[in-house]
Amino acid sequence: MGRPWNDWFHCNGNTYGTWLRGSEMGYRERHHRRHVEGDYKSPPHPEKDHPLRQRSKRLMRKPAVYLTDEQTHMAGVAMVHR
Repeated sequence: MGRPWNDWFHCNGNTYGTWLRGSEMGYRERHHRRHVEGDYKSPPHPEKDHPLRQRSKRLMRKPAVYLTDEQTHMAGVAMVHR
């Protein structure tokens, strides 16, 4: 593991199917192969990538996993502990 910057690390996580290509919240292509306008603060127009979003959902092999608030808290505590 690398050295922390100012004594901290940036960590994030997600669950299966909650961040898809074509997401209304904004997204990035793998290796930024295609420039995508918008991000979570300034999302793209909801219908802009609708076909891509629907294709991504069809290709999922199992249902998306959403955590409750309690599960999210537990996951955060586990990441900090680790």
